[in-house]
Amino acid sequence: MIESKEAVRKKALSGGVFLFVILITVLIISFREQVQHLAAYGYAGVFLVSLLGNATVILPAPSLALVFALGSALSPL
Repeated sequence: MIESKEAVRKKALSGGVFLFVILITVLIISFREQVQHLAAYGYAGVFLVSLLGNATVILPAPSLALVFALGSALSPL
């Protein structure tokens, strides 16, 4: 089956976006020491990180993993 140029372009674009999201996730994991410094800002820092991570319209940022990491570093009381 011969695919049209548009179908090939859509597949390449979706693959590129997937790789970009994986790259962002790997960078967050590799810089986890710097992420733990955000715990000094407390829950305001968690709020800002989640606000910035969820503000992306075009590409999803894996901010949920970062919020989980900061949540484990913070004390709820």
